[in-house]
Amino acid sequence: MKARSLIGLGGKLLIIPFGFCVLFLRVLGMLLGLNYKQISVVFNLYLQGGLLCLAGVSPLFIAAYNCICHFSFVSFGLFLAFVFYAIIWVCGFVWLLRRYKLPCDSAFDLCVADLKLLGTCWGMSYYAINLLIFVVGWLSLFIINFLLAFGLFVVEGSTVLRF
Repeated sequence: MKARSLIGLGGKLLIIPFGFCVLFLRVLGMLLGLNYKQISVVFNLYLQGGLLCLAGVSPLFIAAYNCICHFSFVSFGLFLAFVFYAIIWVCGFVWLLRRYKLPCDSAFDLCVADLKLLGTCWGMSYYAINLLIFVVGWLSLFIINFLLAFGLFVVEGSTVLRF
């Protein structure tokens, strides 16, 4: 089988997980009384973006706790590092809210246009870039932030996890 036909097959297979995501959003939208564009913006942009922002800020609070309860230069250095890390996440979320502001129809159309442009620049289909950002990217960043926050619990023998 030629490489080009494998790539074409892979692109077509991406429609399946994309279809499941669309179905999930349509059912969620139906339950909440929102149309597809509204639920896409609320869920993919605002909810997922907000959760990522919270996950990105959470290591700061744990670093602050460690710094207060177990002060050392290492814990203070981690606290300062996570202050900057949290600022980056908050600024990113504010940028997202400003770029994709209401009404939902406008935010959805702008997001689709951005995804198509990004897909073209990266040589990917709309389905692939959508899944890469809203599923793989989101999960990866959320897990990284969770691991950072969880890892800070163990720094310097914090009593948080002791039984």
